[in-house]
Amino acid sequence: MRSSARILSALCAAALFGCSQAALPGATGPSPQLPVPYALGALIQGMPGVPPKTGTWSFDISYVDANTHMLYLADRTTNGVDVFSTVGSQYVLTAGAGRFTGNLPNGAGGPNGVAPVTSTLVYAGDGNSTLKVVDRTSGALVFSSPVLTNPYTGPAIPTAQCPNGGPGLFRTDEVAYDSTDQIFLAINDLSCPPFGTFFSTTNPSAPTVVGQVSFPTALTLTTTTPNTPGGVEQPVWDPKQ
Repeated sequence: MRSSARILSALCAAALFGCSQAALPGATGPSPQLPVPYALGALIQGMPGVPPKTGTWSFDISYVDANTHMLYLADRTTNGVDVFSTVGSQYVLTAGAGRFTGNLPNGAGGPNGVAPVTSTLVYAGDGNSTLKVVDRTSGALVFSSPVLTNPYTGPAIPTAQCPNGGPGLFRTDEVAYDSTDQIFLAINDLSCPPFGTFFSTTNPSAPTVVGQVSFPTALTLTTTTPNTPGGVEQPVWDPKQ
């Protein structure tokens, strides 16, 4: 059990930055491009109590909380945040099960980025451009934000330079938490242009929007990947700076 726990923790620590939009057929072997999510999926699938997964598995970000010894996995297959105890590699429950958009194409799936804000409350971005709060102990969906809209007010961006062919309602994805100032950042990386939303977590069960920023220069395209944004991905809070 201790060996399994170490493996699970290592896989998910790596998955924090390496598992974006990983959808894998459950009946096939490991994908050479996506070894971490496949291994992670195969490992948790064999744990007692884990809801069975058939067809296509779709996971996104995972987060290991060293303070509570909990692991949180954005699981679009169960439409929720899978909660595991790293002590003994035990599945606990799926928080917010069925309350996220699930395994949908074209940037509409969720949950996506996940991070704990308190010892029991976990924030997760969803595919309908909302931020959701779930309780890891009860499994309940505690809060869902209003739809996050783009604050960009600059010149119109040509459709050809927008991901997925044009503006639309795209996922709230990667997240980060500034525990010092109690500010949570969520990134909408597929919007045109991408943008970030800052939430106050003074009341952690009902975060409120306190500011937004757009990233118009993140639309830089390349000749090899047309209609692909330059990207705004995983933010990180650095307390030393």
